[in-house]
Amino acid sequence: TVFGSTVVQPHLTQVGESFSFGATLQLAKQEFLTATVSRAKRSPDGQTLFALGPHLATRTFDIGNNRLRREMVEGIDLGFSTDRGTFGAKVNVFRYRADDFIYQRNAGLFYDPDVRQFRVVCVRLDECLPVQRYEQDDARFKGFEAQGVARFPDVSIGLLEIKPFVDRLGARLNDGTDVPRLPPWRYGIELALIGE
Repeated sequence: TVFGSTVVQPHLTQVGESFSFGATLQLAKQEFLTATVSRAKRSPDGQTLFALGPHLATRTFDIGNNRLRREMVEGIDLGFSTDRGTFGAKVNVFRYRADDFIYQRNAGLFYDPDVRQFRVVCVRLDECLPVQRYEQDDARFKGFEAQGVARFPDVSIGLLEIKPFVDRLGARLNDGTDVPRLPPWRYGIELALIGE
């Protein structure tokens, strides 16, 4: 029983499957090219199928969709890595095609948990939850990841490693709009001090 109404969910049986093939080519002693081709069929999970209520971790009100089908993702990854002792780097580019990609779309409503009502307008976002509905559409993904490392072994208390990184994911649905709720550019520097 949800919000005073009994909701009957249909019995569903779905099976996932996956396949991948990878190859590595050694260019020099510490330089490698990699390629991976993959295909996977993923069944929707219980959250995407049957959600109907607040999701406090994401501060949303989620509505599942029991008509979701398996999504199929096909992709290719190409990578290069090198490690020269004091310097190293990894770069990976990828491209994926997803048929029936499962995602959350904003329903254009808000849920006020204090009065247990849906609203068209919310004055304060800390007092209501955006309503998100699970949907499916074909989508295309492409992006890259890059990380470098510089090692300084002569630091008085050990080895200092500086690791700059950047990655970018672009994704569009078939109608040309961006896939909702994906992260933008990510970049930063990681510092590690490894004691002797």
